[in-house]
Amino acid sequence: MKFRYKIFFLLFLFLGLNKVIFAQNGVDFYRSLFLVKFIKYANWSKPPEAFTIGVVGNSPVIPQLKTITKDKKINGKPVILNKVSSYENIEKYSLLYVPKSQNSKLQYIISLTKNMSILIVTEDDIFIFKGASISFFEENSSLKFKINLTTIEKQKIEISTRLLSVGVVVK
Repeated sequence: MKFRYKIFFLLFLFLGLNKVIFAQNGVDFYRSLFLVKFIKYANWSKPPEAFTIGVVGNSPVIPQLKTITKDKKINGKPVILNKVSSYENIEKYSLLYVPKSQNSKLQYIISLTKNMSILIVTEDDIFIFKGASISFFEENSSLKFKINLTTIEKQKIEISTRLLSVGVVVK
């Protein structure tokens, strides 16, 4: 009898953890899709030769982004994915994604990119007023994002009204 309870408990535990893991992978997939859409609906004053997405540190969005950006072109230009391990040549990025695990590096990244046309996207919306361009947040089990228009204007980037209409605009 106790053996059945153990099996039931283990099955329940496995199914519960599987649901949590699936939910997290789903969020990472949607974050990845959004990152590509942010590039699609942005216009740089000086358009880059290729749209390069840099992911700072390790993040579960990397495998998702690899799949989404493979052979991808936006406005006829390739989309390139790089894991950022050094801040040399940081100006080559169109978008820098800073996951929560790298929050301690965010202020330094913002100071480095102050006069550059680089979208800085974070997983933590507390940074939307500290120099991030776009920040993800979750509300009612939905992934949403905030757009800081003041920051983006300083970066000499225009955001499409289509993107503005689905994000939460702050100044």
